[in-house]
Amino acid sequence: HITSHHIFVLFRYVLSGWDGDGQFAEYLRNEIESLLIEYRIDLAIWGHFHAYERTCPVKNMTCADDGVVNIVMGMAGYELTTLIPPPAQWTPWLVSANQLQYGFVILDFEDDRSLHVTFRANDHSVLDDFVIKNKSYS
Repeated sequence: HITSHHIFVLFRYVLSGWDGDGQFAEYLRNEIESLLIEYRIDLAIWGHFHAYERTCPVKNMTCADDGVVNIVMGMAGYELTTLIPPPAQWTPWLVSANQLQYGFVILDFEDDRSLHVTFRANDHSVLDDFVIKNKSYS
């Protein structure tokens, strides 16, 4: 039996391009990352940091096929944040980041294999767009 995508949501994040909460993020990551991998979480959604960020699938702080895609969705407070470093200084697992615009994220479950994720600015322009394949099929 194939299940739908597995999504995990928590306010505090475990990965961010901003290291201001790095100590707490490391603590939280050490406590739950193995569970996210064990239960084959496809997408982890976080808040707290006032920006949008997306990672590659991450496991042990490294991009990995069996890792978890993380998105931080804190865009409502973007005017409070100027802390994401320029792209040349991003960690290897940070794929997309935006701290300049309000926005929203659409999760479109196209079928039981594909989750289409779109980050749009409040003017509806697309700022990030990607597809996650259901780990239950791999």
